[in-house]
Amino acid sequence: MSEPYLSIILPVHKDFAVFKSAEQNILSFFQSFPDKVEVLGLDAITGIEKAKGEFIFLIDKEISVPLVDVLVFLSEFRDSDTDIIIGDRYAVQSKIFHRRTYREKTMNEILNWTIKKKYRLPFQDPLCPLLGLRHASMKKLLSGVRVVNPSNSSMLSVEILVRAVKLNYKVKTFPVRWINKHSKLDFMKTLWNLVLMPKDFQ
Repeated sequence: MSEPYLSIILPVHKDFAVFKSAEQNILSFFQSFPDKVEVLGLDAITGIEKAKGEFIFLIDKEISVPLVDVLVFLSEFRDSDTDIIIGDRYAVQSKIFHRRTYREKTMNEILNWTIKKKYRLPFQDPLCPLLGLRHASMKKLLSGVRVVNPSNSSMLSVEILVRAVKLNYKVKTFPVRWINKHSKLDFMKTLWNLVLMPKDFQ
Protein backbone atom coordinates (compact mmCIF):
# COMPACT_ATOMS: atom_id res chain seq x y z
CA MET A 1 0.00 0.00 0.00
CA SER A 2 1.40 3.40 -0.98
CA GLU A 3 2.28 6.00 1.64
CA PRO A 4 -0.20 8.87 2.09
CA TYR A 5 0.51 12.10 0.26
CA LEU A 6 -1.42 14.20 2.73
CA SER A 7 -1.74 13.86 6.52
CA ILE A 8 -4.39 15.77 8.43
CA ILE A 9 -4.10 15.96 12.21
CA LEU A 10 -7.07 16.68 14.46
CA PRO A 11 -6.37 17.22 18.20
CA VAL A 12 -9.36 15.15 19.32
CA HIS A 13 -7.55 12.04 20.60
CA LYS A 14 -9.63 11.99 23.81
CA ASP A 15 -12.99 12.20 22.08
CA PHE A 16 -13.41 9.24 19.74
CA ALA A 17 -16.93 10.17 18.63
CA VAL A 18 -15.87 13.68 17.61
CA PHE A 19 -12.85 12.30 15.78
CA LYS A 20 -14.81 9.69 13.81
CA SER A 21 -17.34 12.30 12.71
CA ALA A 22 -14.59 14.70 11.63
CA GLU A 23 -12.64 11.89 9.95
CA GLN A 24 -15.69 10.89 7.94
CA ASN A 25 -16.25 14.49 6.79
CA ILE A 26 -12.62 14.89 5.78
CA LEU A 27 -12.36 11.59 3.90
CA SER A 28 -15.64 12.32 2.16
CA PHE A 29 -14.31 15.69 0.99
CA PHE A 30 -11.10 14.10 -0.34
CA GLN A 31 -12.88 11.12 -1.89
CA SER A 32 -11.99 12.18 -5.43
CA PHE A 33 -8.48 13.36 -4.44
CA PRO A 34 -5.96 11.47 -6.62
CA ASP A 35 -3.54 10.71 -3.77
CA LYS A 36 -3.92 8.88 -0.46
CA VAL A 37 -5.05 10.93 2.54
CA GLU A 38 -4.71 9.92 6.20
CA VAL A 39 -6.51 11.48 9.16
CA LEU A 40 -4.93 11.22 12.61
CA GLY A 41 -6.72 11.89 15.87
CA LEU A 42 -3.72 12.47 18.10
CA ASP A 43 -2.17 15.27 20.10
CA ALA A 44 -0.38 17.61 17.73
CA ILE A 45 3.23 16.60 18.35
CA THR A 46 2.54 12.84 18.27
CA GLY A 47 0.49 13.37 15.13
CA ILE A 48 3.37 15.11 13.36
CA GLU A 49 5.80 12.42 14.47
CA LYS A 50 3.55 9.63 13.18
CA ALA A 51 2.32 11.37 10.03
CA LYS A 52 3.52 9.76 6.81
CA GLY A 53 2.25 12.29 4.31
CA GLU A 54 4.52 14.51 2.26
CA PHE A 55 2.47 17.43 3.57
CA ILE A 56 0.93 17.73 7.03
CA PHE A 57 -1.94 19.94 8.14
CA LEU A 58 -2.93 20.81 11.69
CA ILE A 59 -6.63 21.65 11.77
CA ASP A 60 -8.67 22.59 14.81
CA LYS A 61 -11.19 19.99 15.92
CA GLU A 62 -14.14 22.13 14.82
CA ILE A 63 -12.73 22.22 11.26
CA SER A 64 -13.42 25.94 11.30
CA VAL A 65 -11.58 26.46 8.01
CA PRO A 66 -13.23 24.98 4.89
CA LEU A 67 -11.25 22.00 3.64
CA VAL A 68 -11.01 23.55 0.19
CA ASP A 69 -8.45 25.93 1.71
CA VAL A 70 -6.19 22.91 2.29
CA LEU A 71 -6.11 22.48 -1.49
CA VAL A 72 -5.02 26.11 -1.87
CA PHE A 73 -2.16 25.51 0.56
CA LEU A 74 -1.21 22.30 -1.24
CA SER A 75 -0.98 24.17 -4.53
CA GLU A 76 1.44 26.64 -2.94
CA PHE A 77 3.57 23.82 -1.52
CA ARG A 78 3.78 22.14 -4.92
CA ASP A 79 4.74 25.33 -6.74
CA SER A 80 7.37 26.55 -4.28
CA ASP A 81 9.92 25.50 -1.67
CA THR A 82 7.85 26.94 1.18
CA ASP A 83 8.29 25.02 4.46
CA ILE A 84 5.28 26.26 6.41
CA ILE A 85 2.02 28.00 5.55
CA ILE A 86 -0.08 29.85 8.13
CA GLY A 87 -3.81 30.32 7.74
CA ASP A 88 -4.05 33.98 8.75
CA ARG A 89 -7.48 35.15 9.92
CA TYR A 90 -6.24 38.76 9.98
CA ALA A 91 -5.14 38.86 6.33
CA VAL A 92 -6.95 41.45 4.23
CA GLN A 93 -8.55 38.83 1.99
CA SER A 94 -9.61 36.54 4.82
CA LYS A 95 -13.32 36.16 5.47
CA ILE A 96 -14.75 35.53 8.92
CA PHE A 97 -18.23 34.08 9.20
CA HIS A 98 -20.16 34.46 12.47
CA ARG A 99 -18.16 37.23 14.04
CA ARG A 100 -16.54 36.65 17.39
CA THR A 101 -18.11 38.04 20.52
CA TYR A 102 -16.34 40.94 22.18
CA ARG A 103 -15.02 38.56 24.85
CA GLU A 104 -13.67 36.07 22.27
CA LYS A 105 -12.03 38.83 20.26
CA THR A 106 -10.43 40.40 23.34
CA MET A 107 -9.07 37.06 24.62
CA ASN A 108 -7.58 36.23 21.24
CA GLU A 109 -5.97 39.67 20.93
CA ILE A 110 -4.41 39.32 24.41
CA LEU A 111 -2.99 35.89 23.53
CA ASN A 112 -1.64 37.09 20.17
CA TRP A 113 -0.10 40.18 21.77
CA THR A 114 1.55 38.02 24.46
CA ILE A 115 3.00 35.66 21.86
CA LYS A 116 4.32 38.40 19.60
CA LYS A 117 5.75 40.35 22.54
CA LYS A 118 7.49 37.32 24.03
CA TYR A 119 8.86 35.83 20.81
CA ARG A 120 8.92 38.81 18.43
CA LEU A 121 7.13 36.80 15.78
CA PRO A 122 6.35 38.69 12.56
CA PHE A 123 3.05 36.85 12.04
CA GLN A 124 -0.37 38.31 12.75
CA ASP A 125 -2.06 35.05 13.67
CA PRO A 126 0.33 32.62 15.44
CA LEU A 127 -2.69 30.84 16.97
CA CYS A 128 -3.85 30.03 13.47
CA PRO A 129 -6.74 27.62 12.81
CA LEU A 130 -4.88 25.96 9.91
CA LEU A 131 -1.15 25.25 9.70
CA GLY A 132 0.48 23.50 6.75
CA LEU A 133 3.86 21.80 7.09
CA ARG A 134 6.25 20.23 4.60
CA HIS A 135 7.15 16.87 6.13
CA ALA A 136 10.76 16.97 4.92
CA SER A 137 11.35 20.15 6.95
CA MET A 138 9.93 18.86 10.23
CA LYS A 139 12.67 16.53 11.49
CA LYS A 140 15.19 19.26 12.25
CA LEU A 141 12.53 21.68 13.44
CA LEU A 142 11.00 19.31 16.00
CA SER A 143 14.31 18.06 17.37
CA GLY A 144 14.28 18.80 21.11
CA VAL A 145 10.80 20.28 21.03
CA ARG A 146 9.72 21.35 24.54
CA VAL A 147 6.08 22.30 24.17
CA VAL A 148 4.43 22.64 27.59
CA ASN A 149 1.13 21.04 26.66
CA PRO A 150 1.44 18.71 23.64
CA SER A 151 -2.32 18.18 23.52
CA ASN A 152 -2.76 21.89 22.75
CA SER A 153 -2.11 22.30 19.02
CA SER A 154 -2.03 26.09 19.39
CA MET A 155 0.94 25.90 21.73
CA LEU A 156 2.78 23.61 19.35
CA SER A 157 2.03 25.97 16.46
CA VAL A 158 3.68 28.79 18.40
CA GLU A 159 6.80 26.76 19.09
CA ILE A 160 6.95 25.56 15.47
CA LEU A 161 6.82 29.16 14.24
CA VAL A 162 9.45 30.35 16.73
CA ARG A 163 11.80 27.55 15.68
CA ALA A 164 11.06 28.13 12.00
CA VAL A 165 12.10 31.78 12.25
CA LYS A 166 15.33 30.81 14.05
CA LEU A 167 16.12 28.23 11.36
CA ASN A 168 15.34 30.69 8.54
CA TYR A 169 12.61 28.45 7.19
CA LYS A 170 10.41 29.81 4.45
CA VAL A 171 7.07 30.67 6.05
CA LYS A 172 4.15 32.16 4.17
CA THR A 173 0.78 33.42 5.34
CA PHE A 174 -2.38 32.87 3.37
CA PRO A 175 -5.88 34.28 3.88
CA VAL A 176 -8.51 31.80 5.01
CA ARG A 177 -12.25 31.62 5.34
CA TRP A 178 -12.84 31.07 9.03
CA ILE A 179 -16.15 29.92 10.44
CA ASN A 180 -16.26 30.97 14.08
CA LYS A 181 -17.92 28.07 15.88
CA HIS A 182 -17.45 29.64 19.30
CA SER A 183 -15.17 26.89 20.58
CA LYS A 184 -14.63 26.97 24.32
CA LEU A 185 -11.03 28.11 24.46
CA ASP A 186 -9.61 27.82 27.94
CA PHE A 187 -8.16 31.31 27.96
CA MET A 188 -6.44 31.18 31.35
CA LYS A 189 -4.94 27.74 30.72
CA THR A 190 -3.66 28.82 27.31
CA LEU A 191 -2.21 32.03 28.72
CA TRP A 192 -0.56 30.10 31.57
CA ASN A 193 0.95 27.63 29.07
CA LEU A 194 2.41 30.61 27.22
CA VAL A 195 3.94 31.92 30.44
CA LEU A 196 5.50 28.51 31.14
CA MET A 197 6.95 28.14 27.65
CA PRO A 198 10.66 28.98 27.53
CA LYS A 199 11.47 32.30 25.95
CA ASP A 200 14.34 30.92 23.92
CA PHE A 201 14.14 27.63 22.00
CA GLN A 202 17.49 26.15 21.16
